[in-house]
Amino acid sequence: MLVWVRMDYDGAINSIISFKKSFEALDIEAKKKEKVPKKLVSELGEFYVLRELNRQQFKGVEPKGGQGKFDIKIGKNRIEVKTSLPKNDGLYDKKIEFYGWTVKRTNKSDDQNKDEQKFNFLIGVALDHSWENPDFYVFTFEEAYSNNSDVKIARYPSIRKKLHLFLNEDDFNMAKKICPYEITDQEYYFNHTKSVFLDAWDKLKTQN
Repeated sequence: MLVWVRMDYDGAINSIISFKKSFEALDIEAKKKEKVPKKLVSELGEFYVLRELNRQQFKGVEPKGGQGKFDIKIGKNRIEVKTSLPKNDGLYDKKIEFYGWTVKRTNKSDDQNKDEQKFNFLIGVALDHSWENPDFYVFTFEEAYSNNSDVKIARYPSIRKKLHLFLNEDDFNMAKKICPYEITDQEYYFNHTKSVFLDAWDKLKTQN
């Protein structure tokens, strides 16, 4: 029988953040700026979600640890975790920052696209630049995928479905003017009703 051992999520989170600070301090001494590996951001987001699920007293939480097509399982629910820092990416305007979670990419193998509903829920983790203050946005598969239109972005041709959360209303309005066809109706709804998705953990409880 497989036994799941609950790890010290606080310890894991603190270790990653400590490494980030040490890494950035080395950059200062070397007088050059190197980016902390993105993989750490992804891992940190998963640890934050697992810690929060523990705090919310969910039972039967199974971290997949990169060994499955999704990140976490709770009963029958398959959860995908996506983590983002504030970014620009040159998509809308150099002054506009947003959180961005890619939901679907085009793949060289069509077989990878057949299993479209590999998750029931997507949790978008929004981190500030300190990595220490996460916000959690909980989406059903329908909200993140089925009801979210495909996009075609010349700069990022592999991205087919996305969720972009802008840091404030001014940035959102500016982005709409600059790239009106690259923001989906679902993203309009998301940005106008953030509270509906923020910390919406009850979605996982009602559909488990």
